[in-house]
Amino acid sequence: MKKIIILLIIILSLCGCSNKIDKDNSVVDVELAETPSSFEELLEQSPVILEAKVLENPESFNYKDQTYYLSKIKVIDLLRDSDALINEKDEILLFQNDLGDIDPLVNKNENILCCLVKIEVPGYENVYRTVGLYKGKFKVENDKSSNSTSNVSKKIL
Repeated sequence: MKKIIILLIIILSLCGCSNKIDKDNSVVDVELAETPSSFEELLEQSPVILEAKVLENPESFNYKDQTYYLSKIKVIDLLRDSDALINEKDEILLFQNDLGDIDPLVNKNENILCCLVKIEVPGYENVYRTVGLYKGKFKVENDKSSNSTSNVSKKIL
């Protein structure tokens, strides 16, 4: 009976994995357990928080039989950069999966507010992904975020 329970736990654990980023920030499988449970936790887990303008529609690339997307974005306002790797007006690449309505791809000319972490993607430089998938990316419209993040800078500082 114990073997069956252990087998079920292993199977359920494997079902909770998705193609994303591993703990050393390279493109591989990782558990979705890294998703923050609150807005405060999201901010705590985010070494980079910025507002950016999407310069190009996402470009797809394949890695280990999976399709990923990179979009060039330009930093408008740098709210946090714990490692001091980014400057305002820099252009960086935003890494995404296409998860449809769960985490839609960005579109050219959108303004977005992102909680990011730097990752390594073979063949590319200055690549960042959102922390917590959709929880770490907000569309900004008319100087107000669509996900009620107008107080982000107050919470960060």
